[in-house]
Amino acid sequence: MKIIALIGAQNTGKTQTLLSLITLIKEDGGREIEPDLLLGWEALLEYKGHRIGITTRGGDALIQELNCEFFRRYQCDVMITAARIRTGGIEYLYSLAEDLSATLIWATKSYYATNISVKPDQGEFDRMNRLEAQFLFNMID
Repeated sequence: MKIIALIGAQNTGKTQTLLSLITLIKEDGGREIEPDLLLGWEALLEYKGHRIGITTRGGDALIQELNCEFFRRYQCDVMITAARIRTGGIEYLYSLAEDLSATLIWATKSYYATNISVKPDQGEFDRMNRLEAQFLFNMID
């Protein structure tokens, strides 16, 4: 079991990266178990014997608590979530990892995405999100 937390400041592309990850999983034979979960904020997929939960909202402590409840409710063995350290809630991820004896992995959005003085153009930003999604995809197995 593993939990992957994609860390980054607000508006750095965490949601886009995770939506790209969902697409990659589907393109490689994964299937959505519950296709209509919360207007795209959550996804539940089966892929190569894994039950994968992905939550795209990182927000505050309440959102992280809801993300962790989602992972528990659907008994995910791979859990991937957006997270922001400054707004709180990471204690829920630590608690979930401990309760499930899961490995907790922190993945950070690119410095390029978070550097205010050197913002990429939209094309570069999209390519960066797809590359980071591929990195997360490679961590599933």
